Amino acid sequence: MSANELSDTCGISLPTVYRRLEELVEHNLLSEQNRIAPDGNHYKKYEAAVEQIGVRLYQGKFEVDIGDEPATDAPERFNRLWDDIRGDDS
Repeated sequence: MSANELSDTCGISLPTVYRRLEELVEHNLLSEQNRIAPDGNHYKKYEAAVEQIGVRLYQGKFEVDIGDEPATDAPERFNRLWDDIRGDDS
């Protein structure tokens, strides 16, 4: 989405959206691509750069796990899980 689309969808101000986008791009959680509108103006589109983020509260502390593996289909995930269980590194 563009910053304007995010602002409209989330119901928050455009300056707030830009601040949050800047932080997320800085931490490699979002990627940005330059686009050209039909009228010739330039704008940026933002896309998630990670597949998943897990947050867990354990013994009073937050643990964050960021998964940046490419999306896979269910059989591929099952095979990866099975390999992890068996201890295969291939």
